[in-house]
Amino acid sequence: MAGLVQHLPNHRVTSLQNVRQVKPDANLIGHPRPVPGATKARRSGSLVCHAASSGMSATPPVPEGDVDIPLLTGLANTIEWLSDYPEFYQKRFKKFGGLFKTNLLFNPMVVVTDENEVRRLLQAEHKLVESAWPQSMHNLLGPNAILTAPAKAHKKQRQILSQAFTDAAMRLYLPTVLDVCRYTLAQWSASEEPVLFYSAARAFAFDVAATVLTGTRFDGNTLVRMREDFDVYADGLFTVPLEIPGTPYAKAVKARKNILAEIERLILDAKASNEAQSRGRKNALRLLLDAEDENGEKLTMEQLKDQILTQLFAGHETTGATLARVLPEIQKQPHILAKMRQEQAELIQEFGDDITYDVLERMPYTDAVLREVMRLHGIVDGVWRQALEDLEVQGRRVPKGWTVQLMVKQAGLDMPEFAADADRFRPERWLEDSGAPVKKEPKGFMPFGEGPRKCLGMLLAKMEMRALLAVLAREYTVELEDPDESWFQGFKPVNKLPGRVYKYQA
Repeated sequence: MAGLVQHLPNHRVTSLQNVRQVKPDANLIGHPRPVPGATKARRSGSLVCHAASSGMSATPPVPEGDVDIPLLTGLANTIEWLSDYPEFYQKRFKKFGGLFKTNLLFNPMVVVTDENEVRRLLQAEHKLVESAWPQSMHNLLGPNAILTAPAKAHKKQRQILSQAFTDAAMRLYLPTVLDVCRYTLAQWSASEEPVLFYSAARAFAFDVAATVLTGTRFDGNTLVRMREDFDVYADGLFTVPLEIPGTPYAKAVKARKNILAEIERLILDAKASNEAQSRGRKNALRLLLDAEDENGEKLTMEQLKDQILTQLFAGHETTGATLARVLPEIQKQPHILAKMRQEQAELIQEFGDDITYDVLERMPYTDAVLREVMRLHGIVDGVWRQALEDLEVQGRRVPKGWTVQLMVKQAGLDMPEFAADADRFRPERWLEDSGAPVKKEPKGFMPFGEGPRKCLGMLLAKMEMRALLAVLAREYTVELEDPDESWFQGFKPVNKLPGRVYKYQA
């Protein structure tokens, strides 16, 4: 889901654009100062090591990087990484450039930022590399989660799950999504206290994900409780998986049990009732209950629970944070919101007041705004894969069994097409002179991933972001107290973006 690629917990993810500054900027939204040598590593040939046929050395060296002393390096690096994620990468990019070896969570690892290599290896999923998230994430997502499933299980699960995330399914979900959009903006507008938009945007995305996935609009107290459980759950995803009372991992295990109990209740209710169908509102759970693979097999209760848990987590963390990043940009550059309003006015003139799925597909400028947010402020830095055989990456060897961290966001920031002004927020870069979308996106732009594991919920993420911005541009104005507010380590505004929402008067 929106989010862009396989999703990392929001508090552990930060932009390598910020990591690679010589010094942390006072305003992490602003303009980065790249560390010399970090942005562009060598772009030599990128082939699997087949020395006999290529004539290359049978054993090219592994990349430069940390000296790996078994257990000791893994422990020291993990502590450093968890305590100061940006500084961990900043030190190594300054020393080794955009390709280096390290050890995290006791996994020998090569970090890759080159856009060609990132795309190549994502597309080679199940052939050259395989999903390799840490054990803590495996445990907390569950044995049936699609994000961590091995090749055969992943293919089977995706065949079933994708039936709930098609273009046709999005059209069924849109009325529900619009209900949540209008309710959310009305609540923000009516609030007597300043709205904390970072938290509020994530709450909106969670409400959408929960409603679309389960067909249930949770009451306010239930929503608050589930979001609190998800925050605790996310805190444990990248930790040492020791269930010691009081640790983030142990708390996350307890939160997972709470969430799964609520999900199981919803599944049982859905099985016993046809209410959702009789109302004419479809939801993903109803589609998943009926979905079958090529052999006629359906998801079991345990598989359903793990998949809905995964999609709830992935669907709200990245989408909400992305929407929160939009608000400062459209306030700092008022012409952006003005163009979004003009686009909506033209759509109303052509199609009437209704926001249909076809209308959402005809918003090139709003889409350009979202693309630029995902390029410059991407929420997911990278994904973890394991080498299934010895690989050659930029003339260096990644031994079989090692983890490869593919830095998707940095690949986008380094796109040569935008090198002249890569640090500027400029939606127009995604449009032709005619105002139509660019005919072909640069290959380094992969906010939803690439290959067999490309984000399953991409269409839902795009639809809900477009829908919220369409309603906002037509009916409301957002005013942040400080659109230049600093973002802690690049991923969380220090004051959570306080501001207010007013009805728009044309």
